Amino acid sequence: MKQFVGALAATLLLASAPAQGQTLGEAYVDARKVFEVVDPEVIVEDLDGEWLQLSRLAGADASAEDVDENTSFCGDHHPAKVVIETRLEGFTVHEVSRDRELRVTFSWIGGSRFVRNLDPHQFYNWMGQVGDYGDARTRATLLSHVPQQVDIYRPDSSILVIVGNGSANIYGRCP
Repeated sequence: MKQFVGALAATLLLASAPAQGQTLGEAYVDARKVFEVVDPEVIVEDLDGEWLQLSRLAGADASAEDVDENTSFCGDHHPAKVVIETRLEGFTVHEVSRDRELRVTFSWIGGSRFVRNLDPHQFYNWMGQVGDYGDARTRATLLSHVPQQVDIYRPDSSILVIVGNGSANIYGRCP
């Protein structure tokens, strides 16, 4: 599935080349810059700051105008806004929503691959489960849906893409 998502994204980049005035060769070189990541610095460079979870806000059928309207949530305590802080060979995504917060740390393990780490109790609360955190089986089932290894791409300095379990979460930098 990872190869399918990567191939699909590369195909979309290459297919859009003529519309952008690029040659096929230029589009190929640009795609390699995104998908042949060998250094975590390429991904974490200039990552600190506020970002919006665009795939959560805008949806799959959103137009560019729809996405641009969502930038009004920057600066607010909107649940789709996150703060990203870089650290050695990785970064932390901090989400705050009313009485809940979630910190997820991504650590580089090679290429575009990162491992995701989170506090299970904090995640359980984030998902709306309160109280005694349920039994071990319930927590394990909930956590099993969170991919531990993900691929991360930066097709543009204002876009961050986290791919895991065949789906992509797209973040956009707040202006």
